[in-house]
Amino acid sequence: MKRPFDANQSPVAGRITTQSSLLASRPSVVVAHLADLLFWGSEIERLGVEGNTLNRKGLTANFLAQSERQVLSSPEMATKASSLGVVMSRENGVDARIILIEFRLSRDIPIDSHHDS
Repeated sequence: MKRPFDANQSPVAGRITTQSSLLASRPSVVVAHLADLLFWGSEIERLGVEGNTLNRKGLTANFLAQSERQVLSSPEMATKASSLGVVMSRENGVDARIILIEFRLSRDIPIDSHHDS
């Protein structure tokens, strides 16, 4: 039998942890303590693979455990996380980025990450 921590990802939600959680097809509980964690928490909440993003300030063990139980008992979140994991595992971001860079270099278009689409 899996312990709850083994069955889902908790409690950090930076871009790498979020990607890892979704690639593992696991819903998440996010405890945010920095602005980017609030952003990623809201994104995976929007996708339906996370309960409410929790704020570290004032968080109790009981509230965290309650949030973990909510996520673990949600077949909808598990299904969505599984589907996202399959889709993400088919992506190849490195190859896509190389193609974009080569395209821009061949046309003397500046490589500026602020204007990537």
